[in-house]
Amino acid sequence: MKIRGMKREDEYFVRGTAETFAARMYPEFIPDLGKGIDLLRRAEYRRVIGEVGKPHSALVAITSHNVWATRRHASVLLWYGEKTGGLSLLRDFKRWVAEQNLLVAAVTDDHGMATNARAVLRATGFEQRGGTFMYFPRKR
Repeated sequence: MKIRGMKREDEYFVRGTAETFAARMYPEFIPDLGKGIDLLRRAEYRRVIGEVGKPHSALVAITSHNVWATRRHASVLLWYGEKTGGLSLLRDFKRWVAEQNLLVAAVTDDHGMATNARAVLRATGFEQRGGTFMYFPRKR
């Protein structure tokens, strides 16, 4: 199980997976295919596990300046693992967040994620604050 950067061949599969999740959670939304690919390409952290063109696990996050603090933060846009790999990606992401000197990384549970996903986040050092799981790399 090797974590790798997302390739162009992976983008359409990952976007399709994200749109499937979004359609389930937000049936009112109409997907904008161009925006989905553009967002994937602009994401600072975009790693996958699996066959090129059809990865079974992915974590995609963007960074931006924090409104309330002096340093940037990372927001996870998509995190899934259809087989194994979700935990490995989360650990790699945490390492990356610390290397980037980010203030916090956040995973928002806006639609009731699976209990085991919440348990994985807690076990890897994310703290639940309201509907968001937050990782503060400098806190430890």
